[in-house]
Amino acid sequence: MTFIDIASLIGTFCTLIGLVVAIWQLKKTRDSVDAARKASEETRKQLQSRLWITDATALIQFIEAARELIHHDELRAALIRIRDVKVALVRVINGFGLDEQIKQGIDKTIDDLTKIEVEVEKAVISSLPADKLRISKMLSVASAALSAAVGKDLYKTQSGD
Repeated sequence: MTFIDIASLIGTFCTLIGLVVAIWQLKKTRDSVDAARKASEETRKQLQSRLWITDATALIQFIEAARELIHHDELRAALIRIRDVKVALVRVINGFGLDEQIKQGIDKTIDDLTKIEVEVEKAVISSLPADKLRISKMLSVASAALSAAVGKDLYKTQSGD
């Protein structure tokens, strides 16, 4: 065996070791990229959850404002507020990655608001006095349903489910 043969074997051996190290580094890099992607997705989901909770909190305040408007016989303004809340809730359902249980809670709130909308609209159209107590109670139920959906999502987010 000549010096060139030995150098060639050492070179081949070093190349194989370099290839193994390169493959190992590529795998580590891919694992790091996958972990970063997963962390990014989780962060995005948590941010979306926080955003919808912020929106829902504002909508609960709008429902309370509608109750106040009805209390002061400002039915047309209350009707507009109720419709605005319904439209915003539909956007929440379609725009955020919420799980089905949360969506069902929001759907119930939309259904409750639709019933309230019909009651208020009847009073506006007929010019008869609205059953303010009944409508106020219905708005409280809608507000509570939305609050419960927020609470479920907050619990889910904080418990890591």
